[in-house]
Amino acid sequence: MLLALKSQVSTYIFGQRAHSPSLWKNLNLNEQGIARAIAETLSPGAGGTPKPIDIARFVHENSWHYYWDASIWRDRTRRALARRIWLAGSEYRTVMERAGEAFPSPDIQENLRLLVRAADGDSPPYLECGHRALAAGAIAESIGIPVRHVTLYSDWPKASIVTHHLLEMKGEHGWEMHDPDYGFCFRMQSGHIASAEALMTTNVSVAEYVWRPRIRMARHIAFLVKAGFFSAVSTRDHDASDTLFISESKIAQATFVHEGRELAFDDYWQSALSYSTNKDVIFTGKPVAIKGAKVSVNTDWTRKARRAAARRG
Repeated sequence: MLLALKSQVSTYIFGQRAHSPSLWKNLNLNEQGIARAIAETLSPGAGGTPKPIDIARFVHENSWHYYWDASIWRDRTRRALARRIWLAGSEYRTVMERAGEAFPSPDIQENLRLLVRAADGDSPPYLECGHRALAAGAIAESIGIPVRHVTLYSDWPKASIVTHHLLEMKGEHGWEMHDPDYGFCFRMQSGHIASAEALMTTNVSVAEYVWRPRIRMARHIAFLVKAGFFSAVSTRDHDASDTLFISESKIAQATFVHEGRELAFDDYWQSALSYSTNKDVIFTGKPVAIKGAKVSVNTDWTRKARRAAARRG
């Protein structure tokens, strides 16, 4: 059973932690594969189907990417490494190699096995946003839950494209956008979890997967907002169709060079970033409104993050 605790800043979603070792000790790896086995273990009962949020939270809780991730919050050594990785910019792989930390495998099945081991009590693996989104998508699709891949685009801090990867999964009330990397989703005024389209066209509020008193995820989500990562959002149904939503933002007026031509972002996206057969662009005509992300980001953390992002760029 999921419970929601509301505060002035955001909504926290929590319940039984998905990494309880008793659930994963004897995982039944049948012929349908590890993704299906994970989904069945996450099921609320015999024959039940896990909710998209259960899948996203499982991936988030049993891996790490950032120094504020709950999975390493009590591991001072790994948390210190995570901070060094975050601040290393484009040299972050060198920091990982020196620390003996493995870079994520491109093999989704291997990453799923690492997630199960973490759920069984082993150290959680390092996975980046794309790896986490693909892992959650594989689990969902193994039991027939439709999946769309979501990309957030920002032209911050330079006139180049920076991306962040999430996913949408089909829930009881329609498409739900989830971020198993940062560990949050958005809720509409109805209380239902928002889709990418709802995020870009209506008012939403932040809902976090894991409640941590000393870490206010709203601050980090506010940083994403400040950095323009909700200026443009695409949602892709594999390689069949791709829809780009562009809000009233700086990226809508920016130009980008592709094959010697200066293009507006929507044309640049269609020419260089989307590989789907069918493409659609929707200008929302409004800025993104996210309740719970209105937190001051003028902090020492943000100054360091700006320098790190500049190095990455």
